[in-house]
Amino acid sequence: MGAVEARLASPYQPMASPSELSALVLVVIAAVALTLFLRRALLLVRLVRMGAPLPRFDDLPKRVENETALVLGQKKLLYRVIPGLMHAFIFWGFVVLFPTILRALVYVGDREPGLPDGSPLAWLESQASGEPSGRPGSRSTT
Repeated sequence: MGAVEARLASPYQPMASPSELSALVLVVIAAVALTLFLRRALLLVRLVRMGAPLPRFDDLPKRVENETALVLGQKKLLYRVIPGLMHAFIFWGFVVLFPTILRALVYVGDREPGLPDGSPLAWLESQASGEPSGRPGSRSTT
């Protein structure tokens, strides 16, 4: 009897392991999110292209400085102090937690992920595990 027939003969045997199922669900959710994102992005690109062209690279250093102050510094939102501070705390909370969210997404598909040796992101793995070295479990036992 083949593997397929064996699974079909026993109705109580799961067709996929929980990690395979959760990885599949993650892929489906990511595909739906990506589709919705691309539809909205294409709509916005079409709307922007309807406008008159502007010289966008005339003073690039000044534009980068302005955008840094407005986006990262939350300058425009801080004109109204209470809502601006609330927004800034939420924004910076997401920025700080973003690496953790990425690690959680990786753990959905791989319960024991690890970065390759010499990875520039080894500090992230050591912070998450509380280990002093760049690789979890690499503490010397001497």
